[in-house]
Amino acid sequence: MEFGFGHHLTEDYRGHIGLAQLGEQLGFDFFWLPDQTFFPDPYIMLGLVGQATQRIQIGLAVTNPHTRHPATSARSIGTLALTAPNRVHIAIGAGNNKEMLTPLGLDGSHAGTKIREMVEISHGLLSGEKIDYHGKYFKVAGVRLDVPPPGNVPIYIAGRGSYVLQTAGEVADGVIIGAICNQKGITHAIDQVKIGAARSNRDISQLRIVSWLTVILTKDRASALQQVRRSVAHIIGGAPNEILQSVGMDDGLARKIKDVYWTEGIPQAAKHVTDECVDTFAMVGDAQMIIERIKTLRDAGVNQLSINLGDDRVDNFRAQITKFAESIFPAFA
Repeated sequence: MEFGFGHHLTEDYRGHIGLAQLGEQLGFDFFWLPDQTFFPDPYIMLGLVGQATQRIQIGLAVTNPHTRHPATSARSIGTLALTAPNRVHIAIGAGNNKEMLTPLGLDGSHAGTKIREMVEISHGLLSGEKIDYHGKYFKVAGVRLDVPPPGNVPIYIAGRGSYVLQTAGEVADGVIIGAICNQKGITHAIDQVKIGAARSNRDISQLRIVSWLTVILTKDRASALQQVRRSVAHIIGGAPNEILQSVGMDDGLARKIKDVYWTEGIPQAAKHVTDECVDTFAMVGDAQMIIERIKTLRDAGVNQLSINLGDDRVDNFRAQITKFAESIFPAFA
C-alpha cells in the first residue's frame, strides 16, 4: 500500500517545499498539488519541489481539459519530468464548475470525452511521438515535443462517475477515485474501472488505483465530525445522482442536501449532513478505525491512499502528516 498527500498552496511557497521534504522523510510515496481555482501555479511549485527532494513521487492532481490545452499541458508536465526523471505523474479530471469554470465563462460540458482526448494526446506527446489527432473537441496537427521527457510519465484520470471511471480503465495508467470510502461505493467504482480495462484487453492489475480522501486522525471523533461536515456537503452538493446512489445514500437526504447547497450555500447544507454521510465520503476516527478502513480499501483493490489535506496553515499540514505517518504506516510496513 502506497501513501500520498495533497493540499492547496495557502502560504509562502517555501513552507510547501518544506512540507514535501518532510513527507519524503516520513516515508510518504507521493506528493500531489492541484490545478484548481486560483491558488499558485502547481507546475512551477512542483518544479521547485522536485529540485528539493530526491525520492518522493510528485504529481498534478488534478488538471482539466477546459483551462489547459492537452499539448501545452503535456509540454509543461514533460518539462517537469526532465527535471525529476521517473518521478512525475499527471491526473486529469472534469474541473471545478462552481469555483473555476463558471467564473471564467468556460463550458464544462462533455467532460468525459474531453478527458479521453486529453489523455490520448498527452500519451503520444509524452512518449515522443509526432501527433496528428482529430477528436471531437481537440485537433492537433503534426505536433511533437522538441525535448520529450525520459522514462515514463503516468497519466491518471480522476473522477467518480461511471463513464469517467470506465474511460480510466480503458486509456489511462491509473485512476484517482475521489471521496468514496464505504465498501459499496469503492467496489462499484473499481467495477467500472474493470469494465473499461476489459475493453482494451487490460488487466486492472496494470493500473494504479488511488483513493483520494479527507482523513482526520483523532480520538475526539464527535468534534472532528462537525469539522468535516462542510466539506462533505460540498462533495454531495456537486455530485451527480448516479454517484450518490452508488454509495447507497438515501435519495431524499441527497436531494435535500443538494437543494440547500445550491440555494443557500455550504454552511446551511452542512447542517443536514449526517454522521453516516461523513463516513461515506471521508475517514474520521482513531488510529485503529482508520487502519481498518484503509484495509477495506486495499482489499477492494486500492493500492494508494492519498490524503486530501485541504486548506489550512502549513504548520497544521506538517502536524497532520507526521501524526498519520507515525500512527498508520507501521500497520502497513
